[in-house]
Amino acid sequence: MLFFTNLFVFHAAAATLARRSARTVGLFLVGYFVLFLLVLVLLGRRAFILLVVAYASLFASPVLLGFFAIFVLSFVLLQPYAFETFIPLALIYSTLWRVRRVTSRFVRPLPGRWSGGFWRGVVSIIHLATEDSVQTLWSTFVRPEVREALWMSLASSTLATLLVGWRAFLWPTAWPA
Repeated sequence: MLFFTNLFVFHAAAATLARRSARTVGLFLVGYFVLFLLVLVLLGRRAFILLVVAYASLFASPVLLGFFAIFVLSFVLLQPYAFETFIPLALIYSTLWRVRRVTSRFVRPLPGRWSGGFWRGVVSIIHLATEDSVQTLWSTFVRPEVREALWMSLASSTLATLLVGWRAFLWPTAWPA
């Protein structure tokens, strides 16, 4: 099985890397050996076969290769929280990939900063929702101190958003460049 897998990888590499630079071929080989070492040491041979076939198939597409790298990072290295890290990282990556062509030095970092801050809060909620039962979640949310904290957070964030919007409406040129 490993022989045929490597044969497929060789075929995919030959088709993908035809008429490419030596640097691209070197990157493919480095990625293959890093995946080889990482997965064989941590997961065993079966997982390596599936992941190396995916790697060889996706190498030609930078977008898909990025999602593949996030998948390997999440499900190999961040194993206890694989699902909770894969979804936010994939959404952040797709956001950053879409704005990579924006030339404005102001606009380019905004989606990454926004989504990074947003998902830091959402990851804990995703983890809580997938780890506990519905009854446990409901008993947590109906506690008076939890409801009070949620309302305080909602009220303060709404007030802060209104104040920032009001300031931007009254003094649109007052923001630093």
